[in-house]
Amino acid sequence: MTRSNCAVSFEGVWFRYPRGDWVLRDVNLCVEKGESVLITGASGSGKTTISRILNGSATRIYQGELKGRVLVEGVDVESTAPWILSRIIGVIGQNPYFYFIDPYLREDLESYARSLYGDNEVASRVFWKAVESTSIAGLLEKYFFELSGGEARRALVAKSMIAEPKVIVFDEPLMWLDDKGVNEFLKLVEVFRYAGKTLVFMEHRFMPLLNYIDRILVLRNGRLNDETVRLHQVKRQITIKRSRENLGSSIEVRREHNTSRPVVLKAENLWLKVNNTVILKGVDLTVHSGEYVYIYGDNGSGKTTLLRILAGYLKPTRGRVWRSGRAVYVPQNISLFYTEESIRKEIEVSCRSQQDKVECIKRGEKIAGALGVDLDKPAFNLSYGEMVKLAVGLASIRRDVDLILLDEPFSGQTYIDRLELARNLEGVGKTVIVAVSSGCMLGYPRSSRIYRLEDGSLQVYAFNDSPMEKYAEIAAVLLGG
Repeated sequence: MTRSNCAVSFEGVWFRYPRGDWVLRDVNLCVEKGESVLITGASGSGKTTISRILNGSATRIYQGELKGRVLVEGVDVESTAPWILSRIIGVIGQNPYFYFIDPYLREDLESYARSLYGDNEVASRVFWKAVESTSIAGLLEKYFFELSGGEARRALVAKSMIAEPKVIVFDEPLMWLDDKGVNEFLKLVEVFRYAGKTLVFMEHRFMPLLNYIDRILVLRNGRLNDETVRLHQVKRQITIKRSRENLGSSIEVRREHNTSRPVVLKAENLWLKVNNTVILKGVDLTVHSGEYVYIYGDNGSGKTTLLRILAGYLKPTRGRVWRSGRAVYVPQNISLFYTEESIRKEIEVSCRSQQDKVECIKRGEKIAGALGVDLDKPAFNLSYGEMVKLAVGLASIRRDVDLILLDEPFSGQTYIDRLELARNLEGVGKTVIVAVSSGCMLGYPRSSRIYRLEDGSLQVYAFNDSPMEKYAEIAAVLLGG
């Protein structure tokens, strides 16, 4: 392949962060113009690093060391100013909230358009084209921090499209999207492909994307491996195997919950009204010790709001919440969970008020060690998936906590890690309530109870057996080599 045909080119690229090991090792890559490529790999394998290299932040902001050459549309990334790069390549990062400057969404997008095109009709035309293509007109009058994760991601796609880049890189684009949002995103991908855009996806939740990509590359031990042919072979083999295993069986995973155990949380007739909009309508929920409960709903349905009320961080307009002990809330925006300069300090602060402080710290250090993280580095250096796993671990080490509430904890995780996290949560010895917007985790573990939050009401939800074990089996073959 000649260099002129490559929209994105990595030539013998090595990269490492300050005082760290090499994350990328002699990576060579050519993404052809108009091609759609998926890059996947284990959490912390370097997918986000590739997106940072492509927008120039890996060396400019993160102060990493880069060897080799990176070109986008023939332009050398390292020697090109960021504002020029943004006209060539749009990078949609993992955490969309980091990319807005003005708190008011309309002003943020309009200001960005004016900064690129001046205060004229061109800026207005491009602004509205981006808004309409991403269907965010109904969000323009909101502050960006009011948006749900899925809404914020759509808004960020719109912001990137204002620059009309030829290459678009999506870092975990399906993170925080509900099932409806995934379908809407795939329609957007079709539009981009039809327009001849070059698309690069970094994604753990790759199954929905398979019909929209030309190649799948797996990042393993710092190197990229083309697994396109093997993926389809493995997918077919595992589908056939599991079809035989399940022949004649139909499993419904809803279970009667054990009401003989002590009540840990009881919510009665919860109502919430914000700015004349009713968010919750008479929500009732009783959860017993050791239970695993899913609250499933679309983006913007009120799942995060309900979790905050259950955790005691937000007061309902009407109704009451009773908890038997302390609760820990792990937010969707996982960066908000961490406050200290190092993981060691996070553990010490978490254990500070515990009677068994020394043992608590040892439990935290053991969990961090199992994750392979450096205790003396900040949690913010971890990948999103690693930050979530560490947060769950830290929430479980305190003896006085009997309830853990998690908002979209499976986002940014491989299918393998999702299964492992669910198993760990089931065996953590705490009561667990998990809010999710994707149905693929529902029904796993099979002892879980499932509720659907829709139009402000919470109802018991029946769901057939989860496909997650099949997805994890496919991912295990690909990621493991």
